[in-house]
Amino acid sequence: MKVILFANTRHDLLTWKRLLQAGVDVVICDVSAHGDVAETVSEAAVISPVELETTGGASQRIFWFLLPQSRVVDVYLPFIQASLRPGDVVLDSSHSEPAQSQKRFDLLKKYHVDYFDIGTNASQSVYLVGGDDIAMNRLKAFFLSLRRFCPVLHLGPAGSCHFAVQICEFLDSKVRQTYLEGKEKITASPFGESVDADALLGIFSAYFDTLAVQHSYAS
Repeated sequence: MKVILFANTRHDLLTWKRLLQAGVDVVICDVSAHGDVAETVSEAAVISPVELETTGGASQRIFWFLLPQSRVVDVYLPFIQASLRPGDVVLDSSHSEPAQSQKRFDLLKKYHVDYFDIGTNASQSVYLVGGDDIAMNRLKAFFLSLRRFCPVLHLGPAGSCHFAVQICEFLDSKVRQTYLEGKEKITASPFGESVDADALLGIFSAYFDTLAVQHSYAS
């Protein structure tokens, strides 16, 4: 198995670091404007888009679009389409609408290529996955390698992750607002000097992480 991450210097490469720590064979396909990922991440194996067709040999390949722009996926998906083989996998972490995810799933199914939309919450403490149940089992070892670092939640069919990410972004804005209101109340109270507001409010963040662990993809 070889994982090919589509990334540029503007994107956080935490996922690349996690895969490397898990012993996964991973390379970065540099799609930045000036091809400068290799300079930024000197210890990474970096290839250019023109090298994609010869990457991976006979092993299963996982093409992971880490880029947030949905249009970039629409540009590069046709580019790699000709070299896709049955058994390959496409992971889509772009900010796309669920309908776009479902359309990509249907397109790749014709080539016997599995498609997942995959993303994280704001704190990157959980992976959210949308895709076929049977395909999920085929990629079990890979998802378990991700679970070494944080919970992996299989939410449902293709498109469910991109929908959930939209909900997470909405809830995150509400939580931030509530956090600021809570901190203001604590500071204005008679206990403002003795109560650690950040520690108290952090309990709720820890609670949500606990819920994610309970529903994580299991071995």
